Amino acid sequence: MDFPILETGHNNLGERGCDLCVYRKEVTASIFGPGIRTATHSYTMNARSMIALRDLLFKHGITHVILHKSGIYWKLAYDILCDHFTIMVVNQRNLQDACC
Repeated sequence: MDFPILETGHNNLGERGCDLCVYRKEVTASIFGPGIRTATHSYTMNARSMIALRDLLFKHGITHVILHKSGIYWKLAYDILCDHFTIMVVNQRNLQDACC
């Protein structure tokens, strides 16, 4: 399966976006856009929390999500969010290599 890869930062996110970092036991979501007070929220990595995250994104009218993946932990978040948002999957290792 091919995923769109983000290369130019938040410029591709349109007006309302979410930067999602997925770790083994936690997900952090930073939301931003016009009329949104930029905020970071943390969730545990389980289906119930991912549904709560999805609801938060709906509440704020988020349309695009950057999902920073590492290992296999990102798949649950992707599966729950993919039908509702445009998701750009970014390999965290590639970003670190490009920055150094």
